[in-house]
Amino acid sequence: MSRERRVVPRLVAFVALAAGIAAVVLVALSLGGGDDGSGTGSGSGTSPHSQRPSRIDLPTIASVRNAKPQPDWQPHLGAVPILRYHVVGSPPPGTSELELFVTPGDFRAQMEWLGEHGYEAVGLETVERAWFAGGTLPAKPIVLSFDGIRGRLLGVVVPELRRRGWPADLVLDTEARPLRLAAVAKLLALGWDVEPSGREPAAARRLVRSRLPTPTKNFAFRHGNSAGPDTPTLEAAGYSGATAPGGGFARPSHRFDLPRITIFNESEMDGFAEAIRSHGEGVGA
Repeated sequence: MSRERRVVPRLVAFVALAAGIAAVVLVALSLGGGDDGSGTGSGSGTSPHSQRPSRIDLPTIASVRNAKPQPDWQPHLGAVPILRYHVVGSPPPGTSELELFVTPGDFRAQMEWLGEHGYEAVGLETVERAWFAGGTLPAKPIVLSFDGIRGRLLGVVVPELRRRGWPADLVLDTEARPLRLAAVAKLLALGWDVEPSGREPAAARRLVRSRLPTPTKNFAFRHGNSAGPDTPTLEAAGYSGATAPGGGFARPSHRFDLPRITIFNESEMDGFAEAIRSHGEGVGA
């Protein structure tokens, strides 16, 4: 066989192999393997316009029952507990923050306790509509908040709350990466509220509003921060309320310093129940 005849089949095989690799890459990108939804990717030789993050659309998911007022709800102007979970899940080996992890078993037991004692979870914005705009709430409302898409939030927390018809609040650190905004959009579709967090409240709100279809009415202060003199700044940024770590139940008279009762690992069930019974001043507060 001549040299030309030997080379042609090799070239054909090489071209076929290259085409196959290109097809695999295109499929992976279409499934989201190359984009976590955070809008932080970069590439050489691209213009700033091509790097501009796109807006995330809400998926088609039926919102949970308590995302909307129910017929048996009544006006409510009193205090409402807001619980804060850092991470629901088992701590990884070597972690130095064991107290921040609530096991899935403890979490399910805590939700069972709430249900047995007549509590129903609602979003913070639903509470504020009852406080300030004539809205209604269940007889014993409670707000559940979670720090970002962490641990078993999607695999344990969301299914547990969804089967109960309960929404929750997601505290979204706008300076963390990845933001996982596609997952955040799924929570919004279920009826969850989003509270932006970050060093600059106005910048945090702008980022979320530019990427997600949500009004972001409440800001979430980080540990060690409180509203205080920042209230005018928050109002100027477009917020109508703010939450901060602390003890006690949330009250309409402190709309820019609403305490979130932190639930720690060591709280387990006894501490959890005491935190509720003591209005957030007991174990786990």
